[in-house]
Amino acid sequence: MGAMFAFYAASVLAEPTTFSFDPAQSTVYVQVFRDASAMGSDLAHDHVVKAEVWSGAFQLDPDDLASCKAEVIVPVTGLAADLPDLRAQVGYDVMLTDAQQQQVEEHMLGSGQLDASSFGSVTFRAESCSGSLDALVVEASLQVHGVTKHFKPTVSVSVDGATVRVEGSFEATHAELGFEPYSAFFGALRNADPLRFTFDAVGTAK
Repeated sequence: MGAMFAFYAASVLAEPTTFSFDPAQSTVYVQVFRDASAMGSDLAHDHVVKAEVWSGAFQLDPDDLASCKAEVIVPVTGLAADLPDLRAQVGYDVMLTDAQQQQVEEHMLGSGQLDASSFGSVTFRAESCSGSLDALVVEASLQVHGVTKHFKPTVSVSVDGATVRVEGSFEATHAELGFEPYSAFFGALRNADPLRFTFDAVGTAK
């Protein structure tokens, strides 16, 4: 199946191509989970944060997957917390009020978390790839809060004419990204590790 899929993708992509991602057709988000062992965990919520404003591109050569390149830049002010549709999509039953959403975003952008006043963006980069298009191992880096994490997520890539779709997920701890899990009331409410990043990114050939 993988070989057949790779052959199909290569047949519709005959040369090295750079695709520009379209946020309007894509979904990129991170899930943040409450620490169920905390004393006040019954009062806390799991959260989902969507990248609504971002830009990115993906370079792919079907005959040389190792040469793949990608860059995605997300301004931290383009992040939106706990949108009802996305909460429902990831399986959260409880919806947050507008006031609760605003409070979550304020904490998220504060100095103890993403520190938006000092670090304006989150950046994902891919430097090379291996494997096959349906299980592409990416040599990647993620820069958050001024800290760079190197890792190797596995993604699925499909190409249909001038359109590419890149899907996958990966996890990271708060410490790997340079900050501590959010905590309040002397730890009675706190978030847990890991953070789970998920993306379904759609782009078109430039």
